[in-house]
Amino acid sequence: TGLVLNELLTNALKYGAGPDAHHVRVSLKVQRRELLITVRDSGPGLPEGFQMRGTGTLGMQLVTTLTRQLRGKIAAHNDHGAVFELAYPL
Repeated sequence: TGLVLNELLTNALKYGAGPDAHHVRVSLKVQRRELLITVRDSGPGLPEGFQMRGTGTLGMQLVTTLTRQLRGKIAAHNDHGAVFELAYPL
């Protein structure tokens, strides 16, 4: 999960944070035998039609592949910026 989190944080800082005082927030929670991780920023958000599997970028391929190998789930959406939600079984 460390590599996945590193990639999502790098993207949030690169695309979602900037000189306009944007914020990046990471939350971790254990719920119903799952580790829930949320990475959100207050930047411009994900492009319209964004698909985790269809980005073609090495970083997102790494995120989806590692999450799948760890039997996890990932979702991405916009909510006043980009939001990535991960769930890993404990």
